[in-house]
Amino acid sequence: MEAEHHRYLINMMKEVFGSKLCEISVVEDITLDYLWEKKYQVLVFYHHPSAEGCPLMWPGSKIPAPWANTTNTTKLIQFLETTLSERAKYGSFHVSQAILTPRIKTIIRGLVQGLRNHLVEKNLPVIMSWVETQKPGVNGVNIITSDFVDLVDFANTVIRLNDLLLLPPDQAVT
Repeated sequence: MEAEHHRYLINMMKEVFGSKLCEISVVEDITLDYLWEKKYQVLVFYHHPSAEGCPLMWPGSKIPAPWANTTNTTKLIQFLETTLSERAKYGSFHVSQAILTPRIKTIIRGLVQGLRNHLVEKNLPVIMSWVETQKPGVNGVNIITSDFVDLVDFANTVIRLNDLLLLPPDQAVT
């Protein structure tokens, strides 16, 4: 895309989402309460210089999303743990991509069994076990993505993690 296309897309997003777009702010201030209070519903992270200077387009650098690129759950969990321990504690969001990436061989096998059955369903319990053991906040997870979350109790598990942030300070998660 040329710079003019980026500018067109940015203007279109501003027009479509309008006041629902969350302005760039201190990352640590972006809570659900803050978003509800301001009536913000959309955060746009834009990975192109055309968005620089636009207060509604967060720089892509504010949301690193390291990718394990593996079909092996053990390697995935090790990768997630490593990237969490190395992540910036302040000043950016962080995505933990709890996602297995199929290889050609996996895709071919998946044609017979289905990728969902072959890759995801047998590995999802391991991924969910990892999610359940996490702590939210500065020293923990921030955003978790995973495939086929409808097959497990993913949403409620993440909500329970968020509930940990509501504990009194003496019981707070660090």
